[in-house]
Amino acid sequence: TYSMGVPLLKNSNDNSSAIENPPTRASLQDSFDYIIELLSSSLEIIDDSRTGSEFITEQGVWAMLARVYQYTENWELAKDAAIMAESLGGSMSTSLEFIPNMTTRFNDESIFEIFTDENDNLGTSCLAYYAFKSVNAVGRIDVNSIGYGDYGASNAFKNLFSSKDIRLDLFKEDKKSSPSSLPGEAGYSDRAYHKFIGIESELIHNVAYIRLPEVLLIAAEAYSEMPGNDVDALMYLNKVFSARADST
Repeated sequence: TYSMGVPLLKNSNDNSSAIENPPTRASLQDSFDYIIELLSSSLEIIDDSRTGSEFITEQGVWAMLARVYQYTENWELAKDAAIMAESLGGSMSTSLEFIPNMTTRFNDESIFEIFTDENDNLGTSCLAYYAFKSVNAVGRIDVNSIGYGDYGASNAFKNLFSSKDIRLDLFKEDKKSSPSSLPGEAGYSDRAYHKFIGIESELIHNVAYIRLPEVLLIAAEAYSEMPGNDVDALMYLNKVFSARADST
């Protein structure tokens, strides 16, 4: 079903000729191969002096390669790329740091972020606007409310978390709604999930393109897909879990 990729215009001549001779869609495999080619070749020319996650760095390229190899199920290369990305720096946020870091640009978990601030004026186009829905002083939506509030967490989903799970603090009560009247049905809560939402305000945030926890979980998945590597898979999984676990 998903055999087709995108039109590939690899040079200026391809781009010029496309006006008169529109290109056909390449195969999905050719599209992946070209992405891998571009990322791999960039490692030879990337500026090593730029190390912050506001830039696409060598670490960022390895992390993106790990993701592409994960998508293509090339587990050996996904594992190698993820381990290389991990070796180039960064650290997991502890449970105490986790919530503050969600509203901190370029924290130690960040590998590459797309920066936005109030000057970018994303307004209704920002990710937060879809999740956020403000309410008035009595907890109801009125003409001054902002945000679409298009999705939220059900009570059934929230109840899957243990009481000490630090991620519970990312559920924010933005929108009030009536519980289900049907027996045994949890209905919808008033909780939006506010991960990476809110720096200068609720509606201003960076887009975290790839982070260290994702790289570690790619390594864990890659090891788990290769026979005989369950110990290594569990080790990488626990690098994320142990950092997030509540020490109390």
